[in-house]
Amino acid sequence: KHRREVLEACSLALSKLVRRESRTFTGLAAPVEVHLAAQPGCGDLLEQEAREKGVEGRRQGDVLIVQTADYPALFALRCFEEALIPLGKAPHPPLDGKKSALESWAREVVEAASAFPRLLESSFSGSAPYPYRIELRGLLHSERAPLNHALAAAFAQDGRLVNAPSSYDAELRLQVSGKATGLYAKLFLPSDPRFSYRLGTLPASIHPVTAACMMRFAQPYLRAEARVLDPCCGSGTLLVERAKLMGHGDLVGVDIASEAVSIARKNIRASGESVEILGGDLQKFRPRAPFDELIANLPFGTRVGTHEANSNLYAVLFERLPQLLSPKGVALLYTTQRAPMLRLARANGWKLLGERRFEAGGLQPWALILSR
Repeated sequence: KHRREVLEACSLALSKLVRRESRTFTGLAAPVEVHLAAQPGCGDLLEQEAREKGVEGRRQGDVLIVQTADYPALFALRCFEEALIPLGKAPHPPLDGKKSALESWAREVVEAASAFPRLLESSFSGSAPYPYRIELRGLLHSERAPLNHALAAAFAQDGRLVNAPSSYDAELRLQVSGKATGLYAKLFLPSDPRFSYRLGTLPASIHPVTAACMMRFAQPYLRAEARVLDPCCGSGTLLVERAKLMGHGDLVGVDIASEAVSIARKNIRASGESVEILGGDLQKFRPRAPFDELIANLPFGTRVGTHEANSNLYAVLFERLPQLLSPKGVALLYTTQRAPMLRLARANGWKLLGERRFEAGGLQPWALILSR
């Protein structure tokens, strides 16, 4: 009667004791369907980028579906969060905790996901067992544990996989929705090279995919020869993504925090882009000449600063904009304080060219494009 518990214990022991092979991605044996998931509301930006870079696909909401055998080539796209390979569907998991129901369901999942171990065998160097992890989405945390244990025990019988949640090369994703469970593979080989320049971050650093999407949204208003300023540059992500989007002139980042300046300089060096990072206060910064573009991830007043301090900062920003930006310059501002920002803009003679809402850790910040 302890068969399932013994299998789970063996699987756990294997995950800790098996020699961790250094594996490489050897390529896909044949074209597969890959789902590139964009951030909520950004599917059109991903589709636009794919079209520009010659990646063929069809969009379903915020997912771009691509058929390809050249998996690494997908990382030329910067506007997707993750790449998932669909494996099929399985029945809805039992939530009553009965052992027989759990084991039966786990066997059905193993059968439905039979392409998963084959995919790892054909795409990774080395031999079995292949370390992986199980990710259950769409269920409460308390509901996931027994299902996870049952699946790990069922897959352990195959011998080709070892459940290793702390050190893995792939993920088996189960997305529970309605009465069916979608099965997906997520590969961690080859590693995603797109944002490897981010050697350090700050608590309020913008997500790099958000930064890439934000730049693509603003692209119609940007110029290839523009001089660009980020007056509160943080870890430098916006400046790097601006550099990678299209041509530019001088790129300059300023931040009052010495820690931010240090991190930004490391990230800039790792990115290979030419960006000047300066320590300084927005109120006192005097550029040699006005810039053509100003981009800024402004403090939200949640993780960093307060709403009162932000109000003062925003007022100072609009006071300084005429000195920082050329008469035909544009400002791209990322903030949760949309209404106060637009009131300040109108009061200071600025007009809204475009706006877009994003999502960030449960918040809904806006990207606002302003001109005089």
